[in-house]
Amino acid sequence: SVSCWSSACASRLRAGTLRFRLRERLTRSGRVRFQPRITEGSRESVQLLAGGKVDLAFVQGGIPLEADLPRLQSPSSEVVLYFVRDGVGHPSQVRKILTSAEGQGSHSVAEVFADLWNIAGQVQFAHDWRDFSADPAYAIPADVDAVFVIKDLAEHKSLDAAERLSAAGFRPASPDLGAHALALDYLQRAEIPRGYLSPDPPLPQQPVATYSVATYLVARRDLTPRL
Repeated sequence: SVSCWSSACASRLRAGTLRFRLRERLTRSGRVRFQPRITEGSRESVQLLAGGKVDLAFVQGGIPLEADLPRLQSPSSEVVLYFVRDGVGHPSQVRKILTSAEGQGSHSVAEVFADLWNIAGQVQFAHDWRDFSADPAYAIPADVDAVFVIKDLAEHKSLDAAERLSAAGFRPASPDLGAHALALDYLQRAEIPRGYLSPDPPLPQQPVATYSVATYLVARRDLTPRL
């Protein structure tokens, strides 16, 4: 039996109990081999699932899924991190957003938000989050107005990146969708408390309303409950 998930989900699972429990339950009888497969993101995971190359895939909410695919929502979720450059007060002022890999989870959800903010026709995306989060020497281009990613706030890499964004002149902001959020079943209201990302100086300086984004364990269509 083969499973895959995005690199973002994989790092969370290694740190939590879900992966341990899954492996323990699968291997207890000795009849099942659990083989993880790391992908670039949720969209690639869905493609592997549709092609019958994996049995199960962890898929971030916001990635289109066929309605008849069996799925379970993971008990853990990730959080929308939305930072804006100092001086940006409203999404209508945003012209360029730094996000993750093109077509993957963060970018797909960012496109949904841009559409609901009525800025889809004016905004461009820079898919440089991986470079930024991995390389302390990476400088965010001057024309980037905002950063939009979906991350696990328990990861040190996410917290380090948040501190670097603050040092680069960006501040946490609320990606508020108003009533539009009710139509997106993978979103739940959440809050980043004062000092949650960094205690000294406190980041954010005040609580910031945001959203948690569900992650689903999705099975291929012909995977029976017994399997």
